Amino acid sequence: ARLRPNALPGVYLVGQVQNGIQLEFSLLLQHVNSTDKQEMERLETEIRESRTRNAGRRGEYRKLIRDDKERSLFEALMASRNAYVAAYDETLKISRIGTSSASKEAMALVNKQVKPLERKYLDDAENLVAGNRSAAEEDSQKVQNAVNSARTGVLAGIAVSLLIAICVSIFIVRSITKPLGTAVELVDKVAKGD
Repeated sequence: ARLRPNALPGVYLVGQVQNGIQLEFSLLLQHVNSTDKQEMERLETEIRESRTRNAGRRGEYRKLIRDDKERSLFEALMASRNAYVAAYDETLKISRIGTSSASKEAMALVNKQVKPLERKYLDDAENLVAGNRSAAEEDSQKVQNAVNSARTGVLAGIAVSLLIAICVSIFIVRSITKPLGTAVELVDKVAKGD
């Protein structure tokens, strides 16, 4: 079984995507509520920049995908994103008109379409985070099992080494004490005059 070094970076990247989604929604609401053309242009620039950052994050995440389950979750996220962006762009188009009736129409579209699609997009991002978190926990458990197995192996190796050391020590002690015992017997016989 292979560990996934990308689980935690994946959680971080998707978290950043979630922040970007919420920022873009906030910018859209500001755009819809604005009637100042310069303010609207500034907001649209911020929206483009946020989309570019989020596209980069999604691209980075795509490189980290390791299995079919994760790929499926990412594809669901992208499908939600596409539906969200279509409704978002339609709302932005209406809001650009800049009249109070256009603002009302855009706000109705936000409430009817964009907000539910944003919720779905965020939910799919959360599902991706949960999948990465689960993968990280599984990998953590694999590491813990490997550490436990290694610990058991090391302890068994130490026990076997101690047993071998005791046996070698007994052999060495006997190989020294037997000849000494024989020498002592001979010295005793010589001392007695035999």
